[in-house]
Amino acid sequence: MMRPIKAAFISIQGKKLTDEEKYLIEKENPLGVALFASNISTPSMLKRLTQGIKEAAGRSDILVATDQEGGRVCRLQPPYFRNYLAQAAIGHLSSKAACVVAALQAYLISHDFHKVGINCNFAPTLDVATPKITPALKSRCFSRDEKIVANLGNAMFETYNACSILPCIKHLPGHSGAENDPHLRLSKVRKIYPRYLYPFEKIAPKALMAMTAHIVLQEFDTLPITMSARAIQNLIRERFDFKGILVSDALEMKALPGNLTEKTIAARHAGCDAVCYCRGDTDGVQEVLDHCGYLSDTALAVQQKISSLIAKKFVPDNIVAKARDYYHLAQYAPTIKEDYDAVEVLNLLYAKK
Repeated sequence: MMRPIKAAFISIQGKKLTDEEKYLIEKENPLGVALFASNISTPSMLKRLTQGIKEAAGRSDILVATDQEGGRVCRLQPPYFRNYLAQAAIGHLSSKAACVVAALQAYLISHDFHKVGINCNFAPTLDVATPKITPALKSRCFSRDEKIVANLGNAMFETYNACSILPCIKHLPGHSGAENDPHLRLSKVRKIYPRYLYPFEKIAPKALMAMTAHIVLQEFDTLPITMSARAIQNLIRERFDFKGILVSDALEMKALPGNLTEKTIAARHAGCDAVCYCRGDTDGVQEVLDHCGYLSDTALAVQQKISSLIAKKFVPDNIVAKARDYYHLAQYAPTIKEDYDAVEVLNLLYAKK
């Protein structure tokens, strides 16, 4: 009989599991573990860490995830891993070259992941850029053109699936119109225009996992999307026809009101199938696990599809040639100024406490 799965992505402190973390993963059996720069060093150490996570859970299909979008949002960094373009840089290439680069980038990232035991990417980002979009998202959006976003996002999405890596599309229903960094404060958007929803409408119906946006859409609710049952049901489930596992963006972000327990309960009650907590402190992780509950039967059915996807054998094909083609085309992409690290800002805020 399968053990119940806690409805959470949790995080850990360092590059090795502590005894306490091993016990916690074994005891609680979370849906997944999210890795960040503080968890990543050499490929061999990272491989041992991901193996340790799977052994502690007693499940080879526990999701080991990270954010490897490209540009500054890359947890796996040189010199041990490849350097990748920001999504905005890809979007500036010619349409044909951009689609090729997007697919090649997803293929090469998948190859990196398989070498170290990561099986889920919190990517691609399908937000549509706007002139005043939050600096936290500016370089992470493919384009201001919703059709370009959908085409390039789909190229990455389909490639990850074909390479047995679970893509988690984000951030539903989009940050377009939101000017504040959700790591630091909440944005209230009066209305979201149909064109900003277009990429999600095209890709969400076939996605197995997606992540929410911490913004208020005032036409639906006074609560952030992550905590809004009305927005999740009417917009994400019905309009987007999303049937996969809906995961909250990081609970520790300042955009969400309340303490950690309140955030966890509110997100789950609103319709998030699972929550994500990224600070890595054991007390916070335990608090989330104490209040997140278990995956529903509906979510478990999706989890079984995910398990089948990531279990498929990936046989890399002509990696050297693919990398050569990728970097040949990437040289024509513009340099994107990326001087705003939202995660670092948030970490500094917590460090001052």
